[in-house]
Order: sequence, then structure tokens, then C-alpha cells
Amino acid sequence: MEAFSDGVMAIIIMVLELKVPMDSALAHAVGGDFKGKVSPASYVLALPLALSGYAWFAGALLIAMALMWFIPDLRIEKELHQ
Repeated sequence: MEAFSDGVMAIIIMVLELKVPMDSALAHAVGGDFKGKVSPASYVLALPLALSGYAWFAGALLIAMALMWFIPDLRIEKELHQ
């Protein structure tokens, strides 16, 4: 059921083409969205690493991604409190 609802939401977002407005404070603070680009690439890299015998490296990569998202982005705080 959860996967179905995620799929429905993804289709709705694609159909409506929901995007972050370029003139918003959040879009300005996030900029290039480094975390959003590095995370999927890391997950895609971790899967073959885990299956090829480098499970320790894949695990370290996944832990690094979790820690990266755990640390707050101070650019957002600075932009919203100006």
C-alpha cells in the first residue's frame, strides 16, 4: 500500500509538474541542492558495491548519506531569518 501511494504521488507530481519557484527564499538558500543530487547517486552506487562483496564500503556510504541529511543546512536558516 505504501509503495502504491508513493507511485500515485510521483505520477501526480509529474503530471502537475510541481517545481520549486525560482524566486522563493528556500530555492535561493538551497541553490544547487548538493544533498539532493549526491544521495540518489550514492544509493545507486551502494547497491552494486554491496552485491560485489564490498558490503562494508556500501554500508559506510549509506551511513555517510544518513549523517549528511542529519546535519541541518545552515544556509536555509540564514536565508529565512534575514
